[in-house]
Parts: sequence; structure tokens; C-alpha cells
Amino acid sequence: MQLPKSVNVLGVKYKVKLQSRLIENDESLLGMTDFPNDTIWLRKGMDVQRTQQTLIHELVHAMLYEVGNDDYNSENLVNPLGNVMYQVIKDNDLKVK
Repeated sequence: MQLPKSVNVLGVKYKVKLQSRLIENDESLLGMTDFPNDTIWLRKGMDVQRTQQTLIHELVHAMLYEVGNDDYNSENLVNPLGNVMYQVIKDNDLKVK
């Protein structure tokens, strides 16, 4: 799967990068959004579906952050939104280019 090198979220260009290990607060992560550096980190070596799901999940964090939503780090909000977005994109074979 070819990942985009960057994604524009409300005029902010987020770089998309792979990392062998992602750890925050002693917890292993599949993805992480680094807001100060406008970077979305994804764990290297995941299968295509997991990588796509994780990218969408991290994009939801970025979208909420960029619109000024204080809950941008709430997994209770981001998980269902990310899952729905991924499912809608896959079920409708949406491709944007």
C-alpha cells in the first residue's frame, strides 16, 4: 500500500511517516499525531487494512484539533468516528485524487 506523503487538513499539511516502534506513556501505539510538528506517525509493518484504519483514526484526531474541538484527544470520540469513516470509504469504494 502506498501511503500519501502528506495530507492537508484545513490548510495544515500533515506529513505521514512510518516508525518501527511508537510508544507513549509506556504504551505501544499503532499511530500517533504529533500536532506541534504536523506529523502523523504510523507503525511500520502493519497489514494494509490496519494501516488504512490507523491513518483514518489519526486524521480524525487532526481534523478535530484543527477545528478547535477540545476533545481532539478523546478516544471515546475518535474511535467511533474513525471506524465509521473507514467503513464508509471502503463500502463505497471512495477514492479521491
